[in-house]
Amino acid sequence: MSGRVQKKEHLNTGRVETHLAGFSYYEYKYLVRDGELSQVQDLLNHFVGGLDPYPEGVVDSIYYDTLDQVGYQQCVQGLAEKVKFRIRGYGDGSYRQLHIKKKNLCSVSKVKVGIIPVYDASPAGFTSISSLKPNAAQQREKMEYCLYIKNTFGTMIPSVRIRYYRYRFRYLDYRLTLDTYIEAFSVPGGIPRQKSETVLPHHVLEIKTKELRPTIPMMGLIKLPQISYSKFMLGIAQLDSES
Repeated sequence: MSGRVQKKEHLNTGRVETHLAGFSYYEYKYLVRDGELSQVQDLLNHFVGGLDPYPEGVVDSIYYDTLDQVGYQQCVQGLAEKVKFRIRGYGDGSYRQLHIKKKNLCSVSKVKVGIIPVYDASPAGFTSISSLKPNAAQQREKMEYCLYIKNTFGTMIPSVRIRYYRYRFRYLDYRLTLDTYIEAFSVPGGIPRQKSETVLPHHVLEIKTKELRPTIPMMGLIKLPQISYSKFMLGIAQLDSES
């Protein structure tokens, strides 16, 4: 594989920052409140609807973190660079992809690996990342790369499950996703949480593009506030809140 991994040891925290080589896209997020959802959906359908081959469906992810929750703390502290590990499925109870996603402000680098499916029915919890197997020979090298990155962080266990309903749109090279009814769940055998499940109060529109700044004419009609929005962080915060 052409990409290389660089590591930085932080002696004051014991944390290892891992830098994924390469660039995938810029990602911009916009807050959508309940009262705005129907209008936003109508505008998206009118201007950019019908162009994505998978226009809508459930997205279901299990996020992994270290025992001292390095990934969560990166979000809470507002660090420019953040790394997330997750397995992803699409609503049928199976998880068929491993993702490692690094963000540096709005810039995203991502590695995706097809895996032999794992399922959510086991009361003992989910398998470790190290136990995941690629689903094809051509995925083996990417899996080895992901495991190398994971090993720089040490032991990782399930942290939170995030599930939502996603609407997908396209405009030129832009990919727009409207993520609605976002739920967070604690994971059996994972990091303990105060609550078993919760629902986030808002929805989020995400724009992914290779351009430094999105220029989509219809965005002037929607006028949504741009935000830094992590479903992973907000889900954990609500699951761990006392109220």
